[in-house]
Amino acid sequence: MKGEILDDFTDISGWTPVASGQAQLDISRDRGPRGGALRLDFDFKGGAGFVVARKRFSFPLPEAYAFTFDVHGVAPANKLEFKLIDPSGHNVWRYQEDGFGFPAEWRSLRIRSSQIDFAWGPAGSGPMRQSFRSTPAVQASSALPGHEPRCAVDRCVETSWRSEPSDEPQWFLVDFGETRDYGGLIVRWDPTTTARPFDLESSDDGTAWKTLYSARRPGVARTYVYLPHGTSRRLRLRLPSPRASPGDASPDTSRESRPTGPRWAAPSEATRRGS
Repeated sequence: MKGEILDDFTDISGWTPVASGQAQLDISRDRGPRGGALRLDFDFKGGAGFVVARKRFSFPLPEAYAFTFDVHGVAPANKLEFKLIDPSGHNVWRYQEDGFGFPAEWRSLRIRSSQIDFAWGPAGSGPMRQSFRSTPAVQASSALPGHEPRCAVDRCVETSWRSEPSDEPQWFLVDFGETRDYGGLIVRWDPTTTARPFDLESSDDGTAWKTLYSARRPGVARTYVYLPHGTSRRLRLRLPSPRASPGDASPDTSRESRPTGPRWAAPSEATRRGS
């Protein structure tokens, strides 16, 4: 993902301190590992409360994003929150980490969109951004006429990808065009066939692949794959040769791979299921 500097802290006049009760927060400019830094001096006066450094930004968020900043400090471990507010000012999303230990030396902290959850507001729930809606580019090892790879991602339950009958391993590849966050994968199998063993792999460059999940005995109409904090540009479903399917005592006479999906689960949806 292409990075963009939101604030180099050359000018900190846009930052505002907010504190509750007797707590106190002073904001000043300091030196950081890459130039300017925002310094927060806070004191809870022996009681409870919170302190917040706030600044208004206005920019569109892509489907998948991350905020990165450097941090260090001298303070007891405490709860750290990073919040986003929508243009209405009423809906809040946040990343939170209990017992955050302030590092004595500068350390980079990266907060991904899949780690930011809805906190409160009239929106009720949901991610800061909608889940992936565009149709990704797809390829496959082979396909029967009328069951091309695009049929697996056309949002129509009546269509599906089917490979040609073969003893060779088959594969189905999804290319999002850029790095994407995802929280899970749902594979819907054609009801007229038996679910096949498969491996799910990810890659950013299309050359080096990493196995995320292996299903040796799916045996159901739908296979749910939980992928917390998953991120990559490409996903590939690999189906081994029917003759190589482990534990399959009966011959596979169709020699066809018939996943009706894949259906892509939004990161926030998969995270909620796992909570």
